[in-house]
Amino acid sequence: MNILLIVILLAFITGCLSSFKVTGYSGGTVIIYCHYYTEERSHEKYFCVGKYSWRCKDQIRTGLKNTWVHRGRFSLYDNTGGNYFKVIIRQLTRQDEGTYWCGVDKPTIPDSYTKVELDVKEDDCCKKSVTETAFLGGEATIRCNYPEDHEDRTKYFCKESNDFKTCVYMISANHKSCLFLCV
Repeated sequence: MNILLIVILLAFITGCLSSFKVTGYSGGTVIIYCHYYTEERSHEKYFCVGKYSWRCKDQIRTGLKNTWVHRGRFSLYDNTGGNYFKVIIRQLTRQDEGTYWCGVDKPTIPDSYTKVELDVKEDDCCKKSVTETAFLGGEATIRCNYPEDHEDRTKYFCKESNDFKTCVYMISANHKSCLFLCV
């Protein structure tokens, strides 16, 4: 009973809301969604790395609302209408693996945190960036490789917008082979 009480007290002291795991692939990109309470909309949001929330090092931080902020390979967008902020990490490496924290800065009381465990896998079959050359009026064939355990999942092909907010939908398929012809 005493151990349970200590765990509950620590959760309140650190402001930890929850935790979750995210898996990415070396060379690829992950998008992490960090939810917060409505009353925290006006506070600064940040994403930091470290074993403990109170000693983590900021990777990116912003007080801007509904605007993308970029810092190196990290981007953050605070969506106040949805009560969440999202963090994008590009060009993942195995060194990115570890414990991160979604943080809401509260100047007078302990910050709110959500723990994120990032696992970065090496997978030769899944190159995340493909470059093909095509000429105006011509065709380009783009082959999308994926792990065998994703065989029955829907595959998407889209174009990322310049502001990182959206991926403009182009085509999807439920085929076991993911070969798209784009004109």
